[in-house]
Amino acid sequence: MDRRSMSSTASSRSTERMALFLLGAALGALAAAIITMLFVPQSGEETRELIAERGREMGERARSGGSEFIRRVREATDEWAAKLQAAAESYAG
Repeated sequence: MDRRSMSSTASSRSTERMALFLLGAALGALAAAIITMLFVPQSGEETRELIAERGREMGERARSGGSEFIRRVREATDEWAAKLQAAAESYAG
């Protein structure tokens, strides 16, 4: 394995780790927001409305973050496929 492929492998892993970290951070923020709202002194109806509103907001953020994660995974997969194809051609030829 040459230096470029090792560097690319490390870069792909780093991108995947960052995407997973961001997803975890978003889920953690959602859980913290829900827990906080449950302990804030409001009426039950106000609390439910607030939770529903925040849930919609976090859902939208998760969808946009999920799209970014999927895009990065696809890029990494395409990169790996190209490298494997080149390696196979080099080995065969």
